[in-house]
Amino acid sequence: MPVAQLPDEEIVSRIQAGDRSGLGIAYEKYKRPLYNFCLRLLGDSSAAEDAVHGTFLIIAQRAGTLNNSGAFRHWLYEIARNEALMQLRRRNRFPTESSDSVWDSETPDTILAGKELVAIVQEGLQHLRPDYREILLLRDIEGFTYAEIARITDTTLSAVKSKIYKARNALSRVVGPIENERTVR
Repeated sequence: MPVAQLPDEEIVSRIQAGDRSGLGIAYEKYKRPLYNFCLRLLGDSSAAEDAVHGTFLIIAQRAGTLNNSGAFRHWLYEIARNEALMQLRRRNRFPTESSDSVWDSETPDTILAGKELVAIVQEGLQHLRPDYREILLLRDIEGFTYAEIARITDTTLSAVKSKIYKARNALSRVVGPIENERTVR
């Protein structure tokens, strides 16, 4: 059976039984999606690799603490998120003050004029504050439900819904005018 098709329950059983192949299988199955999530969140390939490696080190150390093997994927993303946030804190980019602004710096429309739509969205994601970016990535890229995101990010369901709404609105205000301009040409 290909690694990608091996059920998480089987992977967790192997890891918890001390079978080193279980960790290798988990790494092969999840390294790419976790890396992509961390890369989109951090915007830095080296930091994303560090976050993924840190994630798998933690999994190796704490596999025995996972009680529900069906929650393995959520647990992986929760650990990867925490590792990525530590990377952001090290760079002093994670906001410590509360703010209603969803943007980390200037808006993408001042930066991205003339780029293709896909590049604009990707760049726009990088300019969202990290807490908004991670929730949007977990929902729209990784496909987690709102409840799963609340569990992964240790926040409330209403906070998740609010941040997704604000982040999508912020991106649409940037992408919408550029897309309209492209259709007029």
